[in-house]
Amino acid sequence: MKKNKITLYQLISKNIMTIVLTGIIAVLVVITTISYLNFKRIEDSFRENAKQLVSITFNSLYSAIYDFDARYYKGLDMFIEYLKTDQENLDKKIMDFMYVNKRLGEEATITKVEMKNLDLKIQNKLKKLKNFDYFIELDLTPKNLIRNVYLRLNDNFYMLKTLLPIGKIESIINNLSLLKEKYDFIKDINICTHSFEGLSDKFPELNEEDTEYLKKAFDTEKEVIIEKRTGINFYSIWKYEDEKTLFRPIGIVLKLDFSKFKMSIFINFLMFIIALGFILYIISKKAHKVSRQISKPFEIMLDNMKKFQETRYLEFDKIMEKCDIKEINELMTEYQKMTEDIMSSFEEINAMNEELESSYKEIEKVNNELEEAYLNFSTQLSIIAEGYDETTGNHVNRVGELSAFIAQKMGVKEETVEKIRYYAPLHDIGKIMIPKEILEKKGRLTEEEFEIMKKHTLYGSLLIGESPKFEIARNIALYHHEKYNGKGYPYGLNGEEIPLCAAIVSVVDVYDALRSERPYKPAFSHEKTMDIIINGDDRTNPEDFHPEVLKILKEHEFEIKELWEKVNQNSSRLIELLKEIEKSKE
Repeated sequence: MKKNKITLYQLISKNIMTIVLTGIIAVLVVITTISYLNFKRIEDSFRENAKQLVSITFNSLYSAIYDFDARYYKGLDMFIEYLKTDQENLDKKIMDFMYVNKRLGEEATITKVEMKNLDLKIQNKLKKLKNFDYFIELDLTPKNLIRNVYLRLNDNFYMLKTLLPIGKIESIINNLSLLKEKYDFIKDINICTHSFEGLSDKFPELNEEDTEYLKKAFDTEKEVIIEKRTGINFYSIWKYEDEKTLFRPIGIVLKLDFSKFKMSIFINFLMFIIALGFILYIISKKAHKVSRQISKPFEIMLDNMKKFQETRYLEFDKIMEKCDIKEINELMTEYQKMTEDIMSSFEEINAMNEELESSYKEIEKVNNELEEAYLNFSTQLSIIAEGYDETTGNHVNRVGELSAFIAQKMGVKEETVEKIRYYAPLHDIGKIMIPKEILEKKGRLTEEEFEIMKKHTLYGSLLIGESPKFEIARNIALYHHEKYNGKGYPYGLNGEEIPLCAAIVSVVDVYDALRSERPYKPAFSHEKTMDIIINGDDRTNPEDFHPEVLKILKEHEFEIKELWEKVNQNSSRLIELLKEIEKSKE
């Protein structure tokens, strides 16, 4: 495919713009990658900061609760030590302790509990509880902090239930609700009990999706993270547990929204793209201007060269006036000198051309005469072969015409087709060195006689010689008895080792021999001949022949039949030559 040519102006503009665009694309890729990585880093930082903020808040909440009840825990420890030293009337002593708590303003009740009625987690804790020891369960509700103290006294378990006000705790929780007003990236925050009740009326109600994911967090005790198009939703729980304390889990819903941050990045990126587009426009205009400055002098020079071809005159002054580039001026100066040298010897070159043209015509004439001599020589040789082998008659003419016909149908070059037409009649030229009695013998040859007959191919090659002009003639004479299956002579070549011209003559020679009368056989019809060649008999095997040549013979058999009969009606070259001799005598 021919490649389209471009002008110097287009080449320079294209290359400049390619470099600029490549640079801009590279910058865009780098900036986009860095921006994406920075965004992910900032997003991860926001996520971790939000989680740490909530975690710190709840740890502060637990510390506040513990500080709030520190006096109570100290009194409880003293009460347990007191019971260890005096174990009489334990029920009364416990009721007295509860009475003291009520006087302090706490809503307190005491219940003797059966372990089987408690949930499995509390049961496991109580089983590990030593005698005269306690375990505390804390459960935060929207109105109270429920504190359940389980006492093990001998084999009995008592639960001291106290409802504590959550004023201080509520203040801490309400402060968490203000985080979304303080931080733009916090879209919503909600803290609820394990029964999905909000711990403050400042928190929005949980929707079905939030409840579903939060339940999953309660069940698995693992954080659930849901990626949204504009942000991230966290569903996690907070709880505290050690050997003597269990704080029931609290659900946390934290929704982060990065849409403003993303929009800010998008706007900045868009502004950057617009700026790059403007820069690209400026560079494009500049590139075209520079390209025009460089290419215009060459365009003027090219135009003057075209005029030079027509007028043999160059307008150097015009070129130099419009060119302000030093290198091009130097180029044109050198070109002017070169052109003047060429013009000074132009007439001499024309004279030389005329002499060369005359010499060429002489050489062409000699070459044509030589070619004609070669063809006349081959014709004379074929006449000799025909005259020596009287039984073959017009055989050589038919072989020449039929071989050329098949070669042409196989797509062989026309020049080669003509050579086959002239040289195929020489295929049996070597028979002039074979004894007459063998050539004219009726019936089959003996083995010794056949070995002598086979040498006619070698004799033919020697008679034709090694001249490149007769290469096709030599190949035909030497190899026309080789067979495609390797069973021929003189060398037993097979397949594509046999020159195509010889493979063609091999088939045609058999065809004509079958159609012609011989001392050892009558002439066969075209139909019988084709049957023998295609299907074989005791002397002929279709595997002897080149498949492509055989294919052409089958496809054009009727044309070949007509051509054979037409050539057969003509007189042989030898008879025509004899007639000419007789006329010349008269």
